[in-house]
Amino acid sequence: MTIWSRHPARPVSLAAPTPLLTHLAAQHAAGIARLWAPPHGEFINAAADRRHLICIASQALGADLTPSLADDLLSWPLRRAIKAAAPGAPIGLARALARLGEVAWPAEDYAGLLELLALSQTARVLRHAKSITLDQVRAMAGLIEPLRRAGLGGAGLGGDQVQLLNEVYEAMARRDGAAAADEAARRWAAGGSLADVFARARACLRRQPRPDPLPPSPRLRYLATLDAITDAGGRYNNCLKTLDYAGDADVLFYEWLGEPGATLELMDDRLFGWRLNEARRAGNVEISREQRREITATLRALGVHVGRSVGQLTTMLWRARRGDFLLRSWLAAEDDAYRDGDD
Repeated sequence: MTIWSRHPARPVSLAAPTPLLTHLAAQHAAGIARLWAPPHGEFINAAADRRHLICIASQALGADLTPSLADDLLSWPLRRAIKAAAPGAPIGLARALARLGEVAWPAEDYAGLLELLALSQTARVLRHAKSITLDQVRAMAGLIEPLRRAGLGGAGLGGDQVQLLNEVYEAMARRDGAAAADEAARRWAAGGSLADVFARARACLRRQPRPDPLPPSPRLRYLATLDAITDAGGRYNNCLKTLDYAGDADVLFYEWLGEPGATLELMDDRLFGWRLNEARRAGNVEISREQRREITATLRALGVHVGRSVGQLTTMLWRARRGDFLLRSWLAAEDDAYRDGDD
């Protein structure tokens, strides 16, 4: 007789699970109660990894998990027991079972764990984890396959955070194609913290600017790429380096090449067309009156509107029904883009 021979056949237990078995085995308790008679000591006193394996086997084998086979799964070397309990299970399951905690998991979470262990990117994360939690597995299992491939399984994401990144990835894939979305996801995964991951994801929502629609001018340099916009934001110490809507179809950014330099933001106004929305020197310093006139003259020569916006006109038309209405001067309206806020 070999040391791995089967135990003598035992009858199936018909007893209900005890409270302790119900606590440890959760939804699997009824199925496990039929394998050992109360107080189910063989299961309760087994090591946590064996208890998890029995729970997995009860789902994978169903009625084929006999009391005798259950005894074998507790006594055989672990790797042999895994082959019998979960045929085709990934290699990493043996190491993972000891780090799942004391209480059994729901069947769908065991299935999620097996799926994650079968993928190299997520298996690597689980292999190096000191413990493997339900929340961790649920979040990783919730990642769509391209985000798993990118390595986001190791970012420590929660379930809602996973769903948000799934949505962002799918939207980017529709807009830019799967290859570009995959590249973006790899940049997200390279983040050193959760805050960095989501900052990178925000940056990827931006798109490249449209071709310059204005005639060329020696006084203006069109910021034709996101890199150029970000670089200008760094040099001028303003929000261009992180601006979410940089590259949108209704906005343009230019660098004023006069002295001192400045960054200009043009918006596509539905009434006036391209309109100067904001102009700032380095550090968001306001531009002098003399330089304002120079920039305004250059922009107007290119067909760019400097003055009231359609939104301001709409507001004033609403207010004009009152008898005390006062119209702001054109000069004040022209200056709006050169200072912080409206007067």
